[in-house]
Amino acid sequence: MQPDTVGFLAHAEDWYGPSFASLRPAAFRFQISWNADQALIDRARMLSDYVRRQGVTQVVVSFKKNGAAPDAATYGASIRQVMAQLAGYVDVWGPANEPNLGDTWLPGAAGARVLAQYWAEFAGAVGSLDPTALTLSPEFADRRDLGSIGSYLSAYAKAGGGFGNMVGWHPYWGTHAMTRSTTDDLLLYAPPDLPVWVTEVGAWGGNAHGSPPIEDGELLQNSRIDWLANDPTGLATHPRVTRIHHYHMRDSGQPDWDSALVRRDGRRRPAWYTWCYASHRDDPGHCDESQRGLAAGLLSAVRRWLHSASS
Repeated sequence: MQPDTVGFLAHAEDWYGPSFASLRPAAFRFQISWNADQALIDRARMLSDYVRRQGVTQVVVSFKKNGAAPDAATYGASIRQVMAQLAGYVDVWGPANEPNLGDTWLPGAAGARVLAQYWAEFAGAVGSLDPTALTLSPEFADRRDLGSIGSYLSAYAKAGGGFGNMVGWHPYWGTHAMTRSTTDDLLLYAPPDLPVWVTEVGAWGGNAHGSPPIEDGELLQNSRIDWLANDPTGLATHPRVTRIHHYHMRDSGQPDWDSALVRRDGRRRPAWYTWCYASHRDDPGHCDESQRGLAAGLLSAVRRWLHSASS
């Protein structure tokens, strides 16, 4: 596949501006709390309107944790209030962002069984309030140790959890290690007839959640974006992966998490050019040809450095 600039997912203050518009995103995903208040719902409506004015034709919205995990009935009642106001603004709904991680909201086999109950509420809500919308599965995340998530997915499916039209997947750690192994593990337990949408992924310039913390910088970030989008063994060429959204996020305070394609002052990183050219191979002119040689040169330097480091 050619990675889409469906690819450019933005966060906080970084979802607007010339670097976003220049990527010409075809689709845009953002998260909203399962119990969002009116202010958040209004913001979501305005965000949807804004990105469509930038050329986005498909808006994807996923529910995320906010506080303690609710019971299924409470979850269902709350997401119905959100959907009722955003139907028509959203094209694809997802029930839960990264529910399987231990520091999120529904970890372990017990959490997977509750997630299956959420799915039933979610599917019913979409069917009655936004029946033309597509549905994602819960958006599962791979493990830091690159281990299997099979026990979680098996418990979820055994409890009656569904997968919708597409399997949602966040292979951050596989991308960091430049391996398909975590994605292949997912596919052992996901329905074989469904495409996989990578609704979040990115290469870190820094991640304080790593163990030890990750401080890779722009050159290594770019090498991993190149693997993701261009390498024959990367995710963009995986036969089951039909879409990749890049998660462009940078904390506004300390550099706790940084997968941004631009710097704080708005200048584009080498990864911005790598992603833009990969996602617009048929029409790369708007990616700023004057900078292409710089990005290619930096990437070549990184490849030489990685080769020397491993030899």
